[in-house]
Amino acid sequence: MLIIILLLLVFSSCETAIKRTGANITNGSTDIKTANDGIDISIDRGLFVGLIGNDSVFIKSETVEYWQVNPIVYLGNDIIYTEPIDSRNLFSINQSDVKIIQLPFTNIAYILLTKNDPPFDDKWLILRVHNKRVEGTYTAIKQILNNIDNDGFFRIGGRAFTEAVCLDCDSILYSPYRIFKLSETVDFDSALSEKLTFKLYGTFLGFNYIDTVLYVPEIRQME
Repeated sequence: MLIIILLLLVFSSCETAIKRTGANITNGSTDIKTANDGIDISIDRGLFVGLIGNDSVFIKSETVEYWQVNPIVYLGNDIIYTEPIDSRNLFSINQSDVKIIQLPFTNIAYILLTKNDPPFDDKWLILRVHNKRVEGTYTAIKQILNNIDNDGFFRIGGRAFTEAVCLDCDSILYSPYRIFKLSETVDFDSALSEKLTFKLYGTFLGFNYIDTVLYVPEIRQME
């Protein structure tokens, strides 16, 4: 009788320990899910790409040749973004081509997906996440992603590459930088865009004079 009582006490102690740790053990499975991650392991969410706060970010997509299409973005167990089914956008979805930027002391984060547009420049698809919901989508050229001004906010963007008008002469097509600041909102940084454009060309013609021909001998050395 004493042995039976001891066995019951041991079983009760083990059961209590499992409940406290939040472990979930199913028949025929070695998967153990803790109460802290809150992830339903029965859902196929695709590739894990990082965290927003304590929530995991996953991206599931279909593969077409070298790219992925129709990405679905999960935050934990919830779908927060779905690319339209009829979209013709091509993506590179892997650990190096997806970035997550979280603003400190806010409920705002940015998920950046690489959107391919051959033969043109790759773009960033920018998802602005606020309170665990996507509240805005934006696009920027994928060249610059850096805290250029050391103010704690990332700048993102670049300029469209253009071909020289004449391969044997000193001319080039004008293409200004378009840089955006990832703060609580996505803001066009006109001052930095103008500064980088002037540094490249030695002149600034504004943001609308795209493909204007510049005859500057030094341009080729500057690029």
